Amino acid sequence: MARPLDLPLDAAAHGVYLVGCVRMARAVRAVTIERGRDARDFVLVAFGGNGPLFAAEMARSLAIGTVLVPPAPGVFSAIGLLEAESEHHLVRSVLRPLSADTADGVAAALVALEREAEALLRAEGYREAVATEWGVDLKYEGQSFELTIPVGRDWRGAADVDALAAAFAREHERTYGHAAPGDPIQVVSRRVTARLVRPAARRAVRLASERSAPVGGTRQAYFGREHGLLPTPALARMDLDARPRPGPLLIDEYDATTLVPPGTIACLDAYGNILIATGGHA
Repeated sequence: MARPLDLPLDAAAHGVYLVGCVRMARAVRAVTIERGRDARDFVLVAFGGNGPLFAAEMARSLAIGTVLVPPAPGVFSAIGLLEAESEHHLVRSVLRPLSADTADGVAAALVALEREAEALLRAEGYREAVATEWGVDLKYEGQSFELTIPVGRDWRGAADVDALAAAFAREHERTYGHAAPGDPIQVVSRRVTARLVRPAARRAVRLASERSAPVGGTRQAYFGREHGLLPTPALARMDLDARPRPGPLLIDEYDATTLVPPGTIACLDAYGNILIATGGHA
């Protein structure tokens, strides 16, 4: 068996690329398959400077059928901060059994947290309406990890404790594949999110059109032993449209490069997102 340094440079680099894909796919499995969710039912959103370069191959390894690359993927997180509503998350830890005797105290604590969260927003100068969400972290006695169960603001404590226990059992079964009706449940923490209600007609962040040098021509790109070196068109995002275009393609932007490998198809949707169909499950 050839050592990595004995391989041609293209093959060695491709091997490093595949190792990177495998490691990132492992992280995706940790938040999907290992939590009882089928990765094939989701769309993979690729952002960051390198995300769009690895996304299609990762998606194929996970049998995810669609990859979505938003505009300005390299600064996508910064755009999210500009667009996000201001909000506060308050959590108070408590470890006690869930029962009719303790539920009223949990409800009172949620009300107090809600008032505290709203006061924080008002102290920052905001006068807009505030929307709040309640949640309770629960676990079966003896477990190391808890699940967050949403609680309606009309929750009445002891009067609704059975409904909360049933909601926890359903979420436990959905996440882990089983539940334990009748086993003691513990309250780990109470949590409240207070979020400003921004008007739907607010001014959105607008992205300037691409001003970099024109993209065009082809490059030689190596796609493993099956395909070898292939002449690969280099495009700008706006060179795509709604018509499906087969890979291989390299879509170059100021902040990221999107790879559309052989055997996949790319197009642009009405919002300027690059959609890559991998041939997977979705």
